[in-house]
Amino acid sequence: MTPLVSRLSRLWEVNQLWAGLGYYSRGRRLQEGARKVVEELGGHMPRTAETLQQLLPGVGRYTAGAIASIAFGQATGVVDGNVARVLCRVRAIGADPSSTLVSQQLWGLAQQLVDPARPGDFNQAAMELGATVCTPQRPLCSQCPVESLCRARQRVEREQLLASRSLSGSPDVEECAPNTGQCHLCLPPSEPWDQTLGVVNFPRKASRKPPREES
Repeated sequence: MTPLVSRLSRLWEVNQLWAGLGYYSRGRRLQEGARKVVEELGGHMPRTAETLQQLLPGVGRYTAGAIASIAFGQATGVVDGNVARVLCRVRAIGADPSSTLVSQQLWGLAQQLVDPARPGDFNQAAMELGATVCTPQRPLCSQCPVESLCRARQRVEREQLLASRSLSGSPDVEECAPNTGQCHLCLPPSEPWDQTLGVVNFPRKASRKPPREES
């Protein structure tokens, strides 16, 4: 049976069903959004990522993109933690994906890559790839359908070759920002290439600041 926004449960019922899942605010937001669709939008769900984010409380960029692409077929990309990791490795982006510059780059890449014919399937596949194959630790590179396109994997193979020849590696020109003296997408100077990590070098989180000493 498909749930209808017109048959809204009361908040205490929502929270009761949500018990054990945590994040009670999500249940509350879900009810608030459904109520707004019924009472203010004539029962019509917004159908684009832009209007979903604009009109429904608690709907952010990722949720809006996921709903619009999966439910309504809008060709819009999505970036969650899993997709960010996949994109960082495919493009050998070593910088912290949570930084503003890298986040903007990842959203742009997601939009460029999404399949306009099957955007929902593409986005779900990208999320599943990051969750099951391109994992944070011990990624299953040999099982990855995009291994041949993965620049992180290519970097690993190059570094292994250089190490076998007792040569020191040097970054590709494409990995560095031209004429700026600094690449905002490369591995941070504080986190240089670690041969033992392989593709897990990409991406790196920002180093945590040491705790402040009490005087």
